[in-house]
Amino acid sequence: CPINYYGRDCINRCICQNGGICDSRDGHCFCLSGFKGGRCESSCSPGTFGHMCLQKCQCTGDNICHPRTGECHSSSCNGDSKCLLEQQRKKILISSCPEGYYGAPSCRQKCMCMNNAQCEPASGRCLCHSGHTGRYCERSCERDWYGPGCIHRCNCHNGATCDARTGACLCGMGVTGILCDQECPEGTYGRNCSDVCQCKNSARCNRITGCCSCPIGYYGSTCQFECRPFTYGFYCSQTCNCSIERSDSCDSKTGKCRCKSGFYGDRCETACPLGQWGDQCLNKCDCDGNSCNSKSGICQCPAGRTGIRCEDDCPTNTFGVGCKLCSCQSFQLCDSVTGECRCPSGWKGDACQFPITANGPDIPERGDMYKKDT
Repeated sequence: CPINYYGRDCINRCICQNGGICDSRDGHCFCLSGFKGGRCESSCSPGTFGHMCLQKCQCTGDNICHPRTGECHSSSCNGDSKCLLEQQRKKILISSCPEGYYGAPSCRQKCMCMNNAQCEPASGRCLCHSGHTGRYCERSCERDWYGPGCIHRCNCHNGATCDARTGACLCGMGVTGILCDQECPEGTYGRNCSDVCQCKNSARCNRITGCCSCPIGYYGSTCQFECRPFTYGFYCSQTCNCSIERSDSCDSKTGKCRCKSGFYGDRCETACPLGQWGDQCLNKCDCDGNSCNSKSGICQCPAGRTGIRCEDDCPTNTFGVGCKLCSCQSFQLCDSVTGECRCPSGWKGDACQFPITANGPDIPERGDMYKKDT
């Protein structure tokens, strides 16, 4: 963005005062030494100086320190920061020479100052702007130093550098705060914690890279997926040791097998014992002493019995497992267990379908069960 503008498309105008510089992304003001406040609107309080007025003056007696440099001197400004700054400016301008020359009053000697430094009119001494040092202000401040003449040491943490002019800390990856002394709040990462994490399912976000560290049982670049069936563990990298035919899957965190109804065991390898059914075979059949389905618990009634608990005989004219309809002629009775027809007198056959003549052999008596010929 151009100077004094920030934000998307650089359409927002900075509101920093007293020479403060604003961040081109969010408009945050980086104050020059000697000023503080969200807009750099306030001078340092008496007894403080430097970047954000965080340093304490070391002056003794009636001497007062300069709000930018911390230099001690006597003054009639009564500690007023703006007064001190103006006093310094007037001191420099005494016996002024044309720009680029010194040696007042003749002003015939050419200044050697670089980087737009001011030349003291009387001596030619270069008065460096913030961020430069050297006899001619020819050198930029070394790392961790800032201000006019680079005399102030940065107070930044976690390896952050500071602006050579203002001393404002320029936070690196994973930290934030005026002094870059705070780790990124949860859910943020990157330079000055300006990026938002995309991790899901309570995954941890690396405050430097934004990479997601998935909890056990999840995988994917943002930990968006649960483990596939029969996989578990860290990034779902392990295979369940379960019987595929007799289990639904396993716990995505522990790998413990989830048995289908009717099976149990570490691998779900064992069918329920007779008389038991359900999840882990923990239920007992309630079938009047008969067995039940190991998955559903439905009673498996023997031939000739019916009912939820096999408590009833098959209805008339039915027989066998499930009480099927008898095949006897003329609605004759059959055995409820075997289904054999009870033929009336004068009839024979599996279904009592053949009449017996008076002279024929083996005429059963009335009510006798017909026996098949062998």
